Amino acid sequence: MILLLLACQDPEPEPVDPLTAANLEAATRAMTDLGHRMVATDHEVPARDAVVALFEASGMVGVVHPPFTWDAWTPGVASLTVGDKTWGAEPLGPSPITHGTFGPLTTSDDFAGAVSLTSSDDGARADQYAAALLGGAAAWIRITEDVDPDGTRLVEVGHTLDGSTLPSLVVDRDAGDDLWLLAGEDVTIDLESTIHRDHTSWNVVGEVPGTGSGVVVVTAHYDSWHLSECAFDNALGVGAMAVLAQLAARADLRASVVFLATSGEEQGLQGAQAWVEDRDLSQVEAMINLDVLWSDEGTFWVNASEDWLRELALDYAFAVGLDAHDGGQPSPASDHFPFMAAGVAAAWSTRQLSSHYHTIRDTVDYLDFDEALVATEAQWRLLEELAD
Repeated sequence: MILLLLACQDPEPEPVDPLTAANLEAATRAMTDLGHRMVATDHEVPARDAVVALFEASGMVGVVHPPFTWDAWTPGVASLTVGDKTWGAEPLGPSPITHGTFGPLTTSDDFAGAVSLTSSDDGARADQYAAALLGGAAAWIRITEDVDPDGTRLVEVGHTLDGSTLPSLVVDRDAGDDLWLLAGEDVTIDLESTIHRDHTSWNVVGEVPGTGSGVVVVTAHYDSWHLSECAFDNALGVGAMAVLAQLAARADLRASVVFLATSGEEQGLQGAQAWVEDRDLSQVEAMINLDVLWSDEGTFWVNASEDWLRELALDYAFAVGLDAHDGGQPSPASDHFPFMAAGVAAAWSTRQLSSHYHTIRDTVDYLDFDEALVATEAQWRLLEELAD
């Protein structure tokens, strides 16, 4: 009779597969639904708490949010005057507080001692900033057309370099059209960046314990570039971590997997640096960085600090059908860099460069989660290999 009753019971339900586009989208939207996640604003703590909840729901154990202290930046106010006309502008932070006249405006490549005027149509912000700084410009003005929905802020406003000494600001397209005709005229700049001295931010850390020795770290930053939801930079990376944690929790991996969601990445990799400086990394065998894992357009680059790791990551990207390209050594532009500097083998696969990158248009509306899932699967196969 007992055997008969057992035979009549419903079979054990199959475990739900975490590797689905719907699961990845839900985890990503847990971040984008918050709006922007810029540090030193009233959105920062809700963003941290959302990551904690996402980590705990994904099967990680020991979820904590250790604080770190640093000098954060948020947009201030600025204006510039040429002749008898004044235009509103915004600081490219953390530009120094500036009041004064800075010489003639120039649109040429010879800007030593002058105010360099460039356009977002003609190159990346970081490249133009570096050129102005190294070329001896007295100040730098960049023209952008990206504004937020109510028109109150220019969306491209953001970070340049820590300790910047070059007055740097951004104006909209209408002001830029006027300024372009005023080359040779002296420029007066009034600029007030907002620096938050000794500000506290938080990383969020969770773990899926392994059955043996060793550690593999997976990172993704949860802070946003500016006052937009920053879907592929980098809510998607946090969402992908949640999916990878669910997969790791049922895989009986040898190595423990530590998931590190960092803050302050957009202002100089602050969270990753703080975490690396405070840890013994001798047991860390490798790390995987999830930053702009996928976007609406661009080339999928596979970068790694070690040849063997890059070849492995490329093999798994090809295995899932991605049109992947060997990117060589990763640039120092994301959270893998502090790990590399500490001697940890680091991999970073990323789809670059979308025209929506670091603009108000970086939203889930431009993310195809079926495509993003394929990139996530490639990262899972790499993680499984490293931790198995």
